[in-house]
Amino acid sequence: MLNLIKSSGFLSRDFKQFSPVVYNCIFAFMLCSGLSLPFLNMWLVIDFVSPMRLLWVGFLCTFLAVTSLNNLKISGCSFLLVAWMLWHVVNPIAADGSIGAAISRCFQVFVILAVIFATHQSKFSLQKFCLYISPKFSLFFGMLFILFLVAKFFYHELFYFLNRSVIGSTSNFSIFCAQFMALYLFKYFFEHSDKGSVSWSSICRLALLILPFLCWQILSSGRTGFVLMLLIFGAFGFSRSGFRGAFIGALTYVLSVLCIEFFLGALESLVAIFTSVDIATVRPFQADAGEIGMFRFKTIGDRISFLDIENFSGFGSILIALDNLLSMRITLFFNTLDVIDGQMLLFGYGLENMRVWNGFQFLHPHVELLRHLVELGLVGAFLAVAIYLYPVIKKPRSPIEVFSLLYLVSFLVSTLAQSSGPLSHLNNAVLFWMVYARVTMVDKK
Repeated sequence: MLNLIKSSGFLSRDFKQFSPVVYNCIFAFMLCSGLSLPFLNMWLVIDFVSPMRLLWVGFLCTFLAVTSLNNLKISGCSFLLVAWMLWHVVNPIAADGSIGAAISRCFQVFVILAVIFATHQSKFSLQKFCLYISPKFSLFFGMLFILFLVAKFFYHELFYFLNRSVIGSTSNFSIFCAQFMALYLFKYFFEHSDKGSVSWSSICRLALLILPFLCWQILSSGRTGFVLMLLIFGAFGFSRSGFRGAFIGALTYVLSVLCIEFFLGALESLVAIFTSVDIATVRPFQADAGEIGMFRFKTIGDRISFLDIENFSGFGSILIALDNLLSMRITLFFNTLDVIDGQMLLFGYGLENMRVWNGFQFLHPHVELLRHLVELGLVGAFLAVAIYLYPVIKKPRSPIEVFSLLYLVSFLVSTLAQSSGPLSHLNNAVLFWMVYARVTMVDKK
């Protein structure tokens, strides 16, 4: 497969770097990996192989094709990732963890290492990747967004098909949209890194490129992606203009979300007035979801909370409301702490062996590092923390390096409310590891 890739014209003539074609193919692959397209996720032959996983194999081979074994640079983060992979090999033996989950995690480590090696050897360039991105991808998602709205109002069957095929999990999809908005922010940074002043035309162009993904993120109602994007916009502004820029960046994002919310609400009202469509009968996403929108949260039923409202009085009522607003994550967090004991601290309970009651259903712990502690023990949690903190040892010296580091931190903050993160869920973290590889590059003397 590596020889096929080398002879396909996807690489430069000397096989030292990717060509613009392959950069756009990687971008298209990232788009497909975050969607819930049925034909990409159907099982083939056995319940472990799907077209999407085959594409991941192709993604891995593409990076291996440009990696030179003779000039392989082993950095500290590479050693940590290898140790993380080996601990997953030990886990099914020592703690009866899931073998399938261990294989999946090990494959993900191979992908991450391939991206790091190719980047450290200057075979893959995040800067070129961002600069080569075609605006047509953003235009395509904009047209798909318009089709989605039309289907919602007039073609309900098409609406439900697009809902399942494009969005899938609302939380993951909102992070998926945040990844591509961040990618265009990086593109803007690289295009204007050497310019003292920025024109309004470039700002408007950036807004138009981001707008389709922002609209999709708002439709998904995923709160984690909203928090992530708020942090990223703040980081973008901070890297250019300090704390003043961070405030302006975060405020710009919030105002943009509110304006789009208002537009969607007004559009629904107009359609309801001038047509006979009953908007209330079209359920946008899950069965218990409210109307479309970032700030129209799911309806809250009678759920058990770890807090006793009688003991905490008014403050307890606020915490219970916050727990409900966060989909019982506070209850899940405290119930996870209750299952931790000294006997499991070394190897954990094993991969996929632990579900915690949140008062409504059994779920994985919704804090990624806490899940690693429960499933992999202290060693696994320590390795995950060390991998994530490794880029911090390098002090940023330019605005793009500041933004890159803050992007990594922002992404990790979002995992405080998610059961999976960059080490366990690559679909929404491809850009994270590309930036990670760039930040951990060793300067050439």
